[in-house]
Amino acid sequence: MIEKQTRQVKRQANRLEAQQKTLEQQIEEQQSLTEELSASNASLSAANIVSEQLSKEMSALLESTAAGFYGMDPRGECTFINASGARMLGYRVDELLGQDLHELVHNKHEDGSPYPVTECPIYQASVRGESANREDEVFWRKDGTRLNVEYSTSPIGGSSGKRGAVVAFADITDRLAAQRMIAESEERKSAVLTSTLDSIVSMNADGIVTEFNRAAVEAFGYAPEEALGKPLGDLIVPQSLRTAHRAGLQRYLATGEQRVIGKRLELPAMRKDGSEFICELTITRSDIAGKPAFTGVLRDITDRKEIETERKKAEAEREQLIKALARSNTELDQFAYVASHDLKAPLRGIANLSQWIEEDLGDNLGGENKSQMGLLRGRVHRMEALIDGILQYSRAGRVKARPETIDTAALVAEVIELMAPPKGISIRVAPGMPAVSAEKIPLQQVFMNLVGNAIKHTGKTDPLIEVSWADAGDFYEFSVADNGQGIAPQYHERIFGIFQTLEARDKVEGTGIGLSVVQKIVDAKGGRVWVESQVGEGARFKFLWPKSVIVGV
Repeated sequence: MIEKQTRQVKRQANRLEAQQKTLEQQIEEQQSLTEELSASNASLSAANIVSEQLSKEMSALLESTAAGFYGMDPRGECTFINASGARMLGYRVDELLGQDLHELVHNKHEDGSPYPVTECPIYQASVRGESANREDEVFWRKDGTRLNVEYSTSPIGGSSGKRGAVVAFADITDRLAAQRMIAESEERKSAVLTSTLDSIVSMNADGIVTEFNRAAVEAFGYAPEEALGKPLGDLIVPQSLRTAHRAGLQRYLATGEQRVIGKRLELPAMRKDGSEFICELTITRSDIAGKPAFTGVLRDITDRKEIETERKKAEAEREQLIKALARSNTELDQFAYVASHDLKAPLRGIANLSQWIEEDLGDNLGGENKSQMGLLRGRVHRMEALIDGILQYSRAGRVKARPETIDTAALVAEVIELMAPPKGISIRVAPGMPAVSAEKIPLQQVFMNLVGNAIKHTGKTDPLIEVSWADAGDFYEFSVADNGQGIAPQYHERIFGIFQTLEARDKVEGTGIGLSVVQKIVDAKGGRVWVESQVGEGARFKFLWPKSVIVGV
């Protein structure tokens, strides 16, 4: 019995011992698991710290860049957006978070037409976890204005089954504007090259033609395909100048010596048929991709040079004619002076002789004979006046003097005093007569002749002469009027002819030269003289005199 109990106790002890070992093993495993869990927790905590640090660095990076960044989940909703991106789109950051970005930002094409979400590369990339990029796309700002951007997307999620995308975008408005400017510049350049009448030829540093416009085709006779890619010197440079052309290009490339760049040159050029012409050439440097290139603007000036040659020849001939005319005028003046002196001498002798005869005969000279002697001396004096008039006419408009400031009111007063009009004739001068810069003697001669003419032809009762003026733009219009018997219109031109008078010289003393002298002087000054008159209404002679420098009024 005892032995049986002993065996039972031993078996029980063995079971207890086995259970103890099992329990100890379980405790060890639990301690090991606890240690592993503690290590895992430590690793997870470290990972969280690292993740938080990376998140802070990424946030700082996103906020510091000028580019826009935003995240989209598979539903197209915004998960994050940086400040630059929100600012470009005209929103605050909080206005976009959680919003459908396709509906807000890229729901319309460039022309404003709807952009279905099924066609939107950004949305599809977010759903499928793919990449997408465009160099020219349109986003739409909050205020409805268009924003030209380039973008690229990067997928997120993937193996976890959660998809979405990060979108990076940049404003390319300035770049597109620059591209448009370049394109417009190229269009303008093309238009200029096509429309200009000047030949425009470009070459590279090796002297090879790179541009040959339409005008060059017409001027030189080469089709563009015949000229492009060929040495310029072999096409349009005459044989005699080709060595100098190549040497000049090499010298410039080696030393930068500025002998021809930017300067206007006149050189011979050669056409395809071998004929030559003179061209005006201006060369500018227009580097391409950092390499020297040159553009020449050429104009055929052969006709102009011929005209210049003819002009110089004509100028030389004119100079010879002017010198000959000057000599002729000098000789004419000398002849007129000598002729007037020689003609007046016998006339004075006749006048003196008639006076002596009259004095010697005294009372023996009858009334009719005495009258004839007076008539004789009158004709002598008329002949002397005629000679003086011819001398004045020959010099009118040719004698030059230094311009001076002339008070025309004072000049007219001086003329009236010199003319010494008979008593009873009233002469009125308009107030405010202008001052001009002119030669005094010619203007004085005009007024003297017109006032003298008015004195001869003024009215018999209450004779009146009026001198007046008016502003006529670049000229002053002066007039001298009388209240005489007037002039019929058919004689208005005739009276300005030399030696022309409307009444017999025995009735009104005159040579018929005075008005022709006036016309010659006024014409020489660029003016005009004319008469306004009707029979019985007096006559008003008018003339235009250039203002020149107006000193005062």
